[in-house]
Amino acid sequence: MAVFIRLILCVFIATDVYAEENRVGLAKTPEIINSGPNENQEYYYYKQRPTNDEAASKYDPEILERSKELRFKPGNHLPFSLKPAQNPFSLPSVIPDRVKEEGGETQYVVMYHGTTSDVLDRFLNDGIRFDVAKRTALGPGFYLAADPNEAKYYACERLKELIKSNPKSDARGMMLIVGVAAKPEVMGDVSPKILFSDSKGAPLPTYKDYMFKRNHNHYNQFVFFSNVGQYLKVFKIVVLEKGFYKSKGINDFDGLATNETISPKEEANFRCTATGLPN
Repeated sequence: MAVFIRLILCVFIATDVYAEENRVGLAKTPEIINSGPNENQEYYYYKQRPTNDEAASKYDPEILERSKELRFKPGNHLPFSLKPAQNPFSLPSVIPDRVKEEGGETQYVVMYHGTTSDVLDRFLNDGIRFDVAKRTALGPGFYLAADPNEAKYYACERLKELIKSNPKSDARGMMLIVGVAAKPEVMGDVSPKILFSDSKGAPLPTYKDYMFKRNHNHYNQFVFFSNVGQYLKVFKIVVLEKGFYKSKGINDFDGLATNETISPKEEANFRCTATGLPN
């Protein structure tokens, strides 16, 4: 715990020209929180999606109506992401969740990035970078998920790799809660067919023509390119306590447990536990 308290007290220091010019998403210090079974539980556990009735009081009626028509799988709930409603493909049209910066007017689409706490200092010093992703199925860029359970799946996978290479590491899973400005500029200039292609289905996009790309097979997965940096904002950095909950894989779809009779809290596959990880 002491190491994370120390990190909260960190200040931003741009150490070189790159950091000064590319420290996007960190206009001010994001909130850094610990999430575990006894504090900030909403990030620690598997995130279930609300039913349509539960969502009625929190979401715009247009979003709710669109979700009924454009969900990927049938159900009586609000998915994390939808099929595109029109061309050109607009990010705000397919992700229902929104947040506003305190005291601001701009709405942001809520997305998530899964990683580990050993890179927290890098995020605080450099902000979001588009040149360091190791898994680049959609090309180089900054990867975000519409579903926090899938983001935590990636955090768990990275944590396993880290512990395997350094069994004495005290790193934890970590998730960034990132806002993408819901503005008209944040949309593609080409058809959804191209934007939805993975790297096997289309050439890698050029930064001047594309802002982001969606995975054709894993609908909650997106990659953002450097020209969208001005529209990104890190709202929270969540350090996850041991044994946090996640999706079973990267096709979580609508944020529902695969077996509706079993709670994710009761099924081991929903937890980040493995040989070498703290349980």
